[in-house]
Order: sequence, then C-alpha cells, then structure tokens
Amino acid sequence: CDLLLTTNRYNRRYLLTTYPDISPGKIRVYSHGVDLELMQPTPEPAYPPFVIASVGRMTWQKGFPTLLKAIRRLLDRGLEIRLDFLAMPGPLSKSTVQLARDLKLNRHIHWLSPRPPNKVKEIYQNAHAFALPCEIGPYGDRDGIPNVILEASACGIPCVTTGVSGIPEAVIHGKTGILIAPRDENALADALQALCENAPYRRRLGAAARQYMEQNYDRKTCQAHLAGLMKAVYG
Repeated sequence: CDLLLTTNRYNRRYLLTTYPDISPGKIRVYSHGVDLELMQPTPEPAYPPFVIASVGRMTWQKGFPTLLKAIRRLLDRGLEIRLDFLAMPGPLSKSTVQLARDLKLNRHIHWLSPRPPNKVKEIYQNAHAFALPCEIGPYGDRDGIPNVILEASACGIPCVTTGVSGIPEAVIHGKTGILIAPRDENALADALQALCENAPYRRRLGAAARQYMEQNYDRKTCQAHLAGLMKAVYG
C-alpha cells in the first residue's frame, strides 16, 4: 500500500508491531472527529437526581455489567441516581436486561430507543456525566475510541471510562474526564460519586472536555487533515 490510515495512535503502535515490514512512514493517524456544531454544551439539568448517560450496543467491550453494578452501589450509598441508557441490541441484550432486573434497577433506568444524531445529542445534554466502562472482550475485541465519548465530551459533560485502546487519547485523566480500570465497579462508582458531589469539579472537567474536542477532534479540521494525507500520496 501507499498509505495505511488508522484512527488513533494506539492502533498505529499495534500495526507497527504486528506488521514490521510496512514502512512506518506509510502508517498515518487521522480521526473522523466529531460534529462540534451539532454536539453543543447546554446548561446542566436540575439536580437531584444525578443523571448518568450511557450509549452503545449491548456487547462485551462496552462493559455495561460493570456500569449496572456501579449504579447499584451508588443507590446503596443513598445517592439519587438516574441512568439514561441508550442500550442498542447486541449479543448481550438478554443478559444486560436481566442483570438490571436482578439488581432492581429498572425504577432508576430510563431505557431509551435508538434515534438519529440530532436526537442523541439530547441524551448528553440532559445528563450530568457520561459513563462507558470499556473492556477487552472474550475474543480480544475492543473499541478504538468510541464515537459516543467524543460526542459526550463535545457536549461538555465529563466522561468516566477506561484506559482501553485509544481512549486515553480522547479522555485525559483528571483533566477532561476520569479513567478507571476495566471491570472495576467500585472504582466506577467512586468516580461517579465524586462528580455527583462536587459540581465545580464536574463542570471544570466538562468545560475542559469541550475545549479538548475543539482543539483536537473538530470534524472539519480532521477531514482537512485526511484530505491532506491523501493528497500528499496521490497528488
């Protein structure tokens, strides 16, 4: 190939290690970015309850069982919590729904239906925080950088997620969001509780997340970068 494109630096390191015969100069990083004109911050919703948003397919790498267990811990600690959950169908649909039932969470979950991007943004805008505790699945499957993390960050709410794959490139721990270890529901609960109980901290992270998206993940800038990479090779 003349040019091999990948969407994050983690992937580039993997490709350099796995395919050492490819010239490093051919493997270039670009991001598809996020639509900053669509995904806009809005004033926080009223509190209580503390609203946590999560969006994704019900599959192994999203870590939804960890999220549901963390929500149960927060409720047991006496916090007023609501999970706005756009959990799209996937191989773990039945087990995820059953876990929510077993943990007696359905009264605290808004199960949301799929919707177009101009409606998905309202999920982020009506939440205080976003949670997606990504992990490596049983077959090695994992996300690169989930689009929903970029979208939530662009809407100015802090993300609590994990350091899997390229996620630390999009969420800077302690500055734009919080990173925890995969499958650690206690750490996830602690991070969400910190955001719940410290509004200035939460808002500071959210504002920094938006600024970081503007600086690094503006879709228009990313598309121009991609065009430049291709033009340099193909003229």
